[in-house]
Amino acid sequence: MNPDYTRQLERLIVVLSNRELIPTWMISLVGVLIGALLTLLLGIWKERYETKRRKHRLERAICVELLFNHLSALAILEIHSGSHLTKPFAEAFTFEALEAAKFHGDIMYEIPHFPVMRILYRLYEILSRLRDPEPQTEALAKNAVKLFETDFAKGKLNQQLFIALAEDLGPTLKSRLVSLMNGTAEPQQ
Repeated sequence: MNPDYTRQLERLIVVLSNRELIPTWMISLVGVLIGALLTLLLGIWKERYETKRRKHRLERAICVELLFNHLSALAILEIHSGSHLTKPFAEAFTFEALEAAKFHGDIMYEIPHFPVMRILYRLYEILSRLRDPEPQTEALAKNAVKLFETDFAKGKLNQQLFIALAEDLGPTLKSRLVSLMNGTAEPQQ
């Protein structure tokens, strides 16, 4: 005797003919959850992107300022080569990018080479505060130049960024930095 499956088949036909296999409220709930998750992920991505962009802009501004200060020290030392310094460094240096960076302290310390940059800034600050050139002023200025170039040559500063920025400041500086990076030049004494 064959079993009669007619009743089960009729139920299956009723269930399958029902157009709402998944209730509308469940589809709405899944849509809301997916939307909330995507909104959260987009917010996290946007925050990280903005932080990375601010860090890059801040690093770039600080590097431009350090290059400018380095060039200022070189220029004053070159003008007075063979003679004692007669002009103070008070107006030779700028610290605007560093001051602006202080408002972004959380990002400032994420810049990979910032501790080295901070030491260079400190030397420039000391030089700028000296009102009358003293015998040790020239030695301090030479040390600032040598420290910048030594740290650059050793890769303690972002070499690629400094070279790209030096291109705008002059071909001589760029070629000097490339020579320091390649090891074909020694830091100035």
